[in-house]
Amino acid sequence: MNDDRQSQVRNGRCPARLNPLAVARTDNLTFRFLLHNWETHCQALQGLRFRGLICGPHGSGKTTLLDQLHTRLRAAGRICWRTRPQLDRQSHAGFLDACLDQPAETILLVDSAEQLSRWHWWRLVRETGRRKQGLVATVHRFSPLLPVWVRTGTTPELFWELFCELVPDEAERWQPVALESYQRHRGNIRAAFRELYDRYWLECEPDKLDPALNRGRDRVLTPKRLPVAGAGARAAASAIGRVAAQSGAGRGESGARVC
Repeated sequence: MNDDRQSQVRNGRCPARLNPLAVARTDNLTFRFLLHNWETHCQALQGLRFRGLICGPHGSGKTTLLDQLHTRLRAAGRICWRTRPQLDRQSHAGFLDACLDQPAETILLVDSAEQLSRWHWWRLVRETGRRKQGLVATVHRFSPLLPVWVRTGTTPELFWELFCELVPDEAERWQPVALESYQRHRGNIRAAFRELYDRYWLECEPDKLDPALNRGRDRVLTPKRLPVAGAGARAAASAIGRVAAQSGAGRGESGARVC
């Protein structure tokens, strides 16, 4: 790898808008359910009185699902409050008070609820239930205090679909590198995209990198020195099958992009 280009990536000299795997682009990917659809899951959540867990491993789309649920609930006229506790446990009492200060009809959307202490989590579930507030929280592990609304998970097929959406013109050339990254991160799509973001810059032609920076062109750079996987969807399907067999990636009730 070129030391100059590696330094550019580390020092932030490469504008993210030229990288197809920039956070601004991955954050705009739509959450994919592997089973059922939004209508079915929203009906299930309403049946739970808007109280349930989004449960799944790191990088399986929990935060993405919570954000898109927030958008849908607000569009439907529901009162929502999207929040996240801090790592500092001394702040948990104030976090709990802020949640309970919301009106009774509010649906609380809590990201990373496992950061709360057991006592504060128990109080949050108990007191919001007494106040008839909705509570949808993302967690990595099941909690018996609330039913599971959606279990998130990833598959090699889902990862490849998302990658092809981000890098449609060069997906075939990147196929071995992308699927290897997915396998190495054990199905964590967020971590795989972060690694591939840096790899993309490090594999770019230097003569294409500098003119793009100087002229500020809004274009995607062409990677080089990547192994070509083969022709078309047949080679991609074969590679995805190998990764699925080797990685044993968790399959959940839903899909994901990045959490």
